[in-house]
Amino acid sequence: MKTISFKCPEKLARRLRGESRLRRIPKSDLLRQALEFYLFQKGITPKESIYSLSKDLCGSLHGPEDLSDNPVYLEGYGQ
Repeated sequence: MKTISFKCPEKLARRLRGESRLRRIPKSDLLRQALEFYLFQKGITPKESIYSLSKDLCGSLHGPEDLSDNPVYLEGYGQ
């Protein structure tokens, strides 16, 4: 897990400390939950790779496995 440090006003730090004690969870867990909630509310989602978005389609077509391994398949392409 990546470590990030930041500065916050003393009043906010006291509120964080109090909420952490009340919930009996570490401050870092509380900050992670708050940040995830904030980003979710803003609609900011992690970017997915092309593969993860299309992996259900991989292998669904019939034909040569790799068109680039045989120059015959590229004849006339780009003309």
